[in-house]
Amino acid sequence: MKFKWLFSSLIILSGCSTTSNLNEDFCVKNECTKQTQVAFEQFKKHKNYKAFAFGKSENGEVFGFSYGYKSQKAANMRALLECQNRVDALKADVKCVVIKK
Repeated sequence: MKFKWLFSSLIILSGCSTTSNLNEDFCVKNECTKQTQVAFEQFKKHKNYKAFAFGKSENGEVFGFSYGYKSQKAANMRALLECQNRVDALKADVKCVVIKK
């Protein structure tokens, strides 16, 4: 069962990508919704390994974030998974991108 989850997570995350830094004015540049702005501001307050994943299309925008992980890789994977869950809920063709700090 554990391997089934891991395999399905890898399939889900294969369409997502990662960037290497975090812009403080990210939502200004991307014209984020209020919900994303609030989540992004909350995310910025956390320390340790963290990640914020974001995707936008004509159908809307999605995000997912994580913090407090033991590695950057684990934080990235969780943020992508959270973002992908929102993509699936919208049934949209959106590519999630991780912005990490």
